[in-house]
Amino acid sequence: CRVLALENEFAINAHENRINFIVGTGHRYRAAAKRGANPPAGLLADVQAVVDDFCRRNRWYQRQEEIVRRRDRDGECFLRLFTAADGAVEVRFIEPDQVATPPQYASLPEHSLGIVTCPRDVETVEGYYVDGLLVPAREVQHRKLGVDANVKRGLPLFYPVRKNLRRAEKLLRN
Repeated sequence: CRVLALENEFAINAHENRINFIVGTGHRYRAAAKRGANPPAGLLADVQAVVDDFCRRNRWYQRQEEIVRRRDRDGECFLRLFTAADGAVEVRFIEPDQVATPPQYASLPEHSLGIVTCPRDVETVEGYYVDGLLVPAREVQHRKLGVDANVKRGLPLFYPVRKNLRRAEKLLRN
């Protein structure tokens, strides 16, 4: 599916159309008080400043497009959250192939596919193995595509039709 996303003109066009439809020019965020609440003067402006700083620091509007592209292409998108020296949150991508179970834990079902879950509840994620190191779940946002909540990893958008996309391209070429 990664090769399709790079080389197949139909897949490329479909990815771009989905990004334009889902993200458009980027989502906008506005701090607002809860209905009936009367926040202290200046609080909403302070909250809005934090939100705006997060969006600017993380190039959030461009990152939104990339999140959609990665999720469609790979079936999932991993975001890791870091706390900067000034206390702000910084977001960085984790490549799907960086999330893998180290060999010494491969026989434990709750450690499968690079994701550590509660032994009795696969939906309760406790951590992710990133480059062999266990990262707490609170530091990672995992956005999956095309699977149910109790499935650990996602499926690429075009996985079911990848052969048809290749055939369509070959047909046009011929």
